[in-house]
Amino acid sequence: MATALVNGGGVAALCCAKLLGDKAWEVTLNVPPHRPSPTLVLHPLTVHLLDRVFGRAGELLRGAHRLKRRRVSWGGAPPEVVALDCVVIRGDALTARLLAALEGDAGRFDGGPAGDGAREAKDSGLNESRYDWAVHAGGRVTAALGGAGPVMPRRFGERRALVSPARLRKGTDERASWMESTPAGWLFLTPLGGGRAVLQAVVPDPQASPEGAISGLLRSAKSIGSLVSDVTGPAEVFDCAPRLLESPSGARWIATGRPACAYDPLCGDGTGYSVRGAILTAAVLDAVARGAERARHLEYYRDRLAHAFYGHLRACHSFYSAGGFDETWLPEINATADGLRRLGRSLASRGPLRYGLRGLELVAL
Repeated sequence: MATALVNGGGVAALCCAKLLGDKAWEVTLNVPPHRPSPTLVLHPLTVHLLDRVFGRAGELLRGAHRLKRRRVSWGGAPPEVVALDCVVIRGDALTARLLAALEGDAGRFDGGPAGDGAREAKDSGLNESRYDWAVHAGGRVTAALGGAGPVMPRRFGERRALVSPARLRKGTDERASWMESTPAGWLFLTPLGGGRAVLQAVVPDPQASPEGAISGLLRSAKSIGSLVSDVTGPAEVFDCAPRLLESPSGARWIATGRPACAYDPLCGDGTGYSVRGAILTAAVLDAVARGAERARHLEYYRDRLAHAFYGHLRACHSFYSAGGFDETWLPEINATADGLRRLGRSLASRGPLRYGLRGLELVAL
């Protein structure tokens, strides 16, 4: 039986643990201490993928707020309405439910349910050499089993997301989210129901005062500024610049989720990327465990992540170039353009992808 230590407590780690367990792997899940988690907006495809992995999307998303449309005002253009049926849920609520679902899969995890596996891993001092593979889905990535130092991703900017709870003015459409650019940054307003909302501001200066930056953007926002009656709490600060681990695997380790590639929240569906990344990771590892050529499959994994990330950078460059931002955003836009050129040259030298996913399994193209 193949064995894996899955490090992380987010969506990517929990999905990867579930998928490997379903493939008859012995899995130990090492969940780190709790960290703040932003509110997630899940697209229909992401909900479908979660249901595909766990088979219980209705239970996982119970009580979540539903959105029916998104209003976008970008680069000073009039608001555009896009029909979009999304689900809003706190990230820590979703991961708690995913973990509870794993704990119900008795016998699939080292030492019993996932919770026991997590405690066993911590008590043993994370002795990764006991496992065939270490899956890094949270925190720093170690270069090899046994911990030979961190592997650092390449960054494409320094921007930060500032996230605060807010109250909506009476009469605001609570089935619509709002996205708006201003010269100094952009805002995303997500209603939660009952007049509550989450306000996210993205700014280029990592040293900016969170509350001051949010207030400034609200004053400049023609649409969102009129919808928010009050910012009701301190801002949480999240690093949101795109990052790519250019070598996301080694002899007996592999990175997935945010440690492998982190996406700008401009994409609007980072959770979907995490689920898809976990599906790909589990499929590649299981193919190798069943005798497929290791080097070729790990090269495919690297290239598939790079192709997806390249498409994301293209979208970022297009939207940020058209956002009407001031000169403080030039380093961010230039970093994205430099990344596109560099990654484009690298992908052009690698040739076409050799494999693809059919459902949850990897097949040759």
